[in-house]
Amino acid sequence: MKRSISISCLLAAAVAGAERNDWASVQALRVGDKVGIVHKGLARIEGDIAEVTPLSITVRAERAQTIEREDVVRVYSRPSFSRNKRILIGVALGLAAGGAIAAGVAKGSNGEGFFAGKNGGAAAGLAIGGAAGLGAAAGAATGGGPRTVYQRR
Repeated sequence: MKRSISISCLLAAAVAGAERNDWASVQALRVGDKVGIVHKGLARIEGDIAEVTPLSITVRAERAQTIEREDVVRVYSRPSFSRNKRILIGVALGLAAGGAIAAGVAKGSNGEGFFAGKNGGAAAGLAIGGAAGLGAAAGAATGGGPRTVYQRR
C-alpha cells in the first residue's frame, strides 16, 4: 500500500514538473492573457500577451517587448481578478444567499420562534450579515497568486 502511494506521488510530481518545463504550455496561452516573465539576468516584465511563437514571446507592458525563448527563465500567469474584487463578489453572493435564507426561514416559521416579532429583523440581519462575511472570507481565500506556466531547468 505504501509503495503504491509513493509511486503515485512520484508520478504526480513528474507530471507537474513536465508541464512547467514545456514551451507548449506557453503557446497555449491566449493573446491578451496577463502574464509575468522572468528573463535572463532575472529582469521581470509583466503585461498582456501580444504573441507567442515557438521561438519567442511578445508582451505588451508599457511597450511591446519580445523575449527569445532561450532567454526566458520563467513565465507565470497573473490572476484576472484582484483579491479585492473577489472579496466584493463574495460579499454580494453572501448577501444574496443570506437574504434568501432569511426570507425562507421567516416564511417557514409562520411568525413563531426566533424570526417572530421584534427579533425578526435582528435575526434576518444576523443571517444576512453572517452569510456576507462567509462570502467575503471565501472570496479572499480563493485563487489569487501567480501560477507558473513555464520554468526552464
